[in-house]
Amino acid sequence: MVTVRVVVALAAASRLYAFQMDVHNAFIQRDLLEEIDSELVVILFYVDDLLVIGRSLSLIQQVRKDLQDRFKMKDLGELKYFLGIEFSRSQEGIFMCQRKHAL
Repeated sequence: MVTVRVVVALAAASRLYAFQMDVHNAFIQRDLLEEIDSELVVILFYVDDLLVIGRSLSLIQQVRKDLQDRFKMKDLGELKYFLGIEFSRSQEGIFMCQRKHAL
């Protein structure tokens, strides 16, 4: 949970795009950093949830498409709700709330 908050905080501070995906039957529990054409894409796995974060929107879209071609996944679009944390993006940054989890 701390890793998710740190990665999203860094994404907000660096004004990176963040998208989420749901992986069917995933058994991977690790973080991936992949550098493609000097652009950094962060892929954060947690059980069957996946965050794809990076600076280049076109590169992120390509990574998401490649993942869907290779694995059975559901694209959930921009980061909204991940591991019990609700996310809301504004000009000031990303607001994280665990109200639903607390209730």
